[in-house]
Amino acid sequence: MSADKLEKPELEPDRETSGIGAEWKLLLQGFLGDQEETGKKVDVPMSMKELTTLKKSLSQKRKTANQQIERIKNEIEQHTAVIENLKLVGSDTEETEALIEELKTEGSAVSEVLNRIDQQLQRVRELDLEMKT
Repeated sequence: MSADKLEKPELEPDRETSGIGAEWKLLLQGFLGDQEETGKKVDVPMSMKELTTLKKSLSQKRKTANQQIERIKNEIEQHTAVIENLKLVGSDTEETEALIEELKTEGSAVSEVLNRIDQQLQRVRELDLEMKT
């Protein structure tokens, strides 16, 4: 094999590796962002293609998180209706209330993830604007 054939996989990584690599670069950029504020500028090379892939990946994760929040909201509404019905017939609501608390906890966790995704998307958009100018 020639040297060109050996280097080709590095120049054109598959989608999965490229996406993971792009996410790691974003994470690194996030950590290095603190250093930039202190005056130490560290460049993380990222191509426009990698940036676009990262934006799409984060947007998909954001969409999934929003869908999870919507599902949790609907389940809470359903269980709340069940509690009202149980109260009407004089039954115990403790188990259903516990389910609602679990759903609220899950919803809070998903909201935190969504906030982190939004922050990452904002950083990526800022980086995109910097690269375009």
